[in-house]
Amino acid sequence: MAGRIAVLAGLLYLVYNYAIFAFSVAMNPLTAVHIGIFGLSLWSLVLGGRSAVEGAGSVTERLNRRTAGGLLIGVGTMFGLLWLGQIATVATTGVLPPDLIKADISTNPVYALDLAFFLPLCAIAGIGLLRRTSAAALAFPMLVWVPLMGAGVVGGIVLMAGAGDLTAVPVAVAISILGVVSSMLAAVAIVGPRSATRRTRTATLPAHPGR
Repeated sequence: MAGRIAVLAGLLYLVYNYAIFAFSVAMNPLTAVHIGIFGLSLWSLVLGGRSAVEGAGSVTERLNRRTAGGLLIGVGTMFGLLWLGQIATVATTGVLPPDLIKADISTNPVYALDLAFFLPLCAIAGIGLLRRTSAAALAFPMLVWVPLMGAGVVGGIVLMAGAGDLTAVPVAVAISILGVVSSMLAAVAIVGPRSATRRTRTATLPAHPGR
């Protein structure tokens, strides 16, 4: 079950990245491939995501609710405020952020995807964990999504640093820490159910006649 939900997190990652490639990257020989991966990932998520989430109870029960819930809420809040601050700056000054100027685009698809979908999903999953509601089933896939997304962002920052742009290195450090902590919390949910199963089987074994 943990593997099925981890696949769900991978599909979220593919939808996120290839939506950006499909809608914001200039036409090139791989455009059809980008659109194909985006479409396949999105339809896989729509058709198989619900059944995976509905069976996530045994995995969710093994999570550290306070720590995992707090991390997911923190990710949603921190990046939400960061993006809203940048949008407010552009609205008041009319000056685009340096990232958009370097990319030679006037809009940022990351703002739209994060603020409309993925950051609220993190916050909803975290609140669900703390309140023990059905939304807690989203927590494990989002805990896997955080390091997947973080690895892509950090990779981009490393390439920028190699080109001499070191301004985003502190951001890479913060994202790396979030990714490591999130991975550790997800690992607990993967290992935990197996241990619980062993204990349950041991407890239900019949006593030896000679003991």
